[in-house]
Amino acid sequence: GEDGKHEIILCVANVSRSAQAAELDLSAYAGMVPVEMLGGNAFPPIGQLNFLLTLAPYGFYWFVLAAENQMPSWHVEPAQSLPDFTTLVLKKRMEELLEAPSRGTLEQSILPNWLQNRRWFAGKDATIEKVEMAYGVRFGDAEHPVLLSEIDVTSGGQTSRYQLPFGFIAEDHAGPALPHQLALSRVRRGRQVGLITDAFSLETYIRAVVQGMQASTVLTSSEGEIRFEPTAQLEKLGLNAESEVRYLSAEQSNSSVVVGKGMVLKLIRKVASGVHPELEMSAYLTEANFSNISPLLGSVIRRDAQGEDALLMIAQGYLSNQGDAWEWTQNNLERALRDELANAMSEQEQHYNALGELKDFAGMLGQRLGEMHQVLAAPTDNPNFAPQVTSQKEALASAKDVAAQLEHSLKLLKQHQNE
Repeated sequence: GEDGKHEIILCVANVSRSAQAAELDLSAYAGMVPVEMLGGNAFPPIGQLNFLLTLAPYGFYWFVLAAENQMPSWHVEPAQSLPDFTTLVLKKRMEELLEAPSRGTLEQSILPNWLQNRRWFAGKDATIEKVEMAYGVRFGDAEHPVLLSEIDVTSGGQTSRYQLPFGFIAEDHAGPALPHQLALSRVRRGRQVGLITDAFSLETYIRAVVQGMQASTVLTSSEGEIRFEPTAQLEKLGLNAESEVRYLSAEQSNSSVVVGKGMVLKLIRKVASGVHPELEMSAYLTEANFSNISPLLGSVIRRDAQGEDALLMIAQGYLSNQGDAWEWTQNNLERALRDELANAMSEQEQHYNALGELKDFAGMLGQRLGEMHQVLAAPTDNPNFAPQVTSQKEALASAKDVAAQLEHSLKLLKQHQNE
């Protein structure tokens, strides 16, 4: 280009009427990221091994090989080497983390650094000014002790509440690597030497939470009761101490894990008081026997002295899937665009192409949405879900808002067409 920089473009085409697999030796470009030029999606980084691609009949790819690019959403960074940990000394109890000198070390040194590496921590763009442990409650058994805890973090002049349960693993722990990767500090606990880690990474903690829900456990903290509340759906799963625990690929704004074949347990990282919409809606639709959602199985809430709740964890039915609907829609739109540019589809593809799949999906989505609104519009004794009649003024305002959004989207589309 005029600025002296250059781009490496990779074009791969399948001239066959049948699908083909390809292995490309791209080792000379190891470390670069192929970015699909039509859809802007990043593919896995190039390594020393052959790069594998599968192409549809008459399909093709145009890639720009980028040296620096955001990785795909499913990409998990390799584990970093463990840092040099600060050593805390506990006589016996996990509650001693709330006492001096361990508390001061955690709040002033360990937690500010550790939080910056967590994807769920929302304050990474601002300097952490203060960290304060709000409370701690012992949970679990003597062999697998956990301290349920929330912390207040002040950054950028604002204070937010996060949930962080502390767990302990022995130094010779031979289980999965995740507890080591999420460790905060080394600890000497009586005669034992080990690590303090995020307890959510421990399978024993996950099983203890499920057992707590099954038993309707109630714990007392300095900030109110911590209540494990099951629904009637939980017992039907038959979960026990042998149920498999499977962690989802990467950290998000919350932390999730699949238990057995039918439960996904989500730990809410950023905690806020008040009615949580996901819990409220899931509970109502599950009770109304609406079958087209993941049913509510249970929850863990903290109820303060004034009776106000804060959601800590929510358990819902797990549905096997191939990804979220938004990503699926983007992939199908990209495929439709490729088909249009290639101008070559088999008879089967012409009969049922990407746009056809999207049309069917949109129809089904509209049907399910209508069915849900039928449930929500039904008479109920719950005042929070009592139907309300929309006035003509409100309907016109809503229509005006929708029209403005459509106009804005069409304007953006026209701008991109002219680029």
